[in-house]
Amino acid sequence: MEFFEFQKFIKEDAILFSLMKNKVRSRSRSLKSGEEFHLRSSELLLVESGAIAEKYSETTSFFYRIYDRREFVYNMRGKTLVIEALSPASLFIMDITEAWSFLESEKLLDSFLYLLLEKTNNDLKNFYLLASFLPSERIPFVVEQQYLVTKNITLPRWMNVKTMARIANCSLSTTSKIINEMGKDQAIYLESKPWQVNVEKLRDFIEKHQTNHTTI
Repeated sequence: MEFFEFQKFIKEDAILFSLMKNKVRSRSRSLKSGEEFHLRSSELLLVESGAIAEKYSETTSFFYRIYDRREFVYNMRGKTLVIEALSPASLFIMDITEAWSFLESEKLLDSFLYLLLEKTNNDLKNFYLLASFLPSERIPFVVEQQYLVTKNITLPRWMNVKTMARIANCSLSTTSKIINEMGKDQAIYLESKPWQVNVEKLRDFIEKHQTNHTTI
């Protein structure tokens, strides 16, 4: 099996996650929605369930990256990362040296690093794209990216006006205004809980309001 075929296989089946959870010593931590956790550079975090967000800094409420279940959080910034739970979350924290040693012994370190770099590359690309938009353009982009990642028209239950504003780095008033406009255009069904996306209407909304990024 070639490397990229193997990567697709272990990603789809979450093989690395299961192996590390069962073979590497760790401690568990549960977070309530809105609760914070500080991840040191010497630690690796595994998201067992729920969704968490990495804050851009300790002094801002802006969310930099989002992690879902069965994803890894590796501190590459060299300082403590502030993690906030978007929903009730179950986490495993392990020593990065022990994790590295296990992966090397199983000849899986390259695969693990590839998964980390793949997510980091995608997150950074989206971060810089988001920063290039006007505030009013960011909300449709956030919804679009959520759909592209999950291929699910139902947005997560934790996705609301406040959370979307923090992801898009927009004010609550701007976020609420744009979401209501998307609701009127039926790009999002706001009557349903959680919200649902109409993919065709979302594409139409983006084409009407934005011109500088790839649509669905």
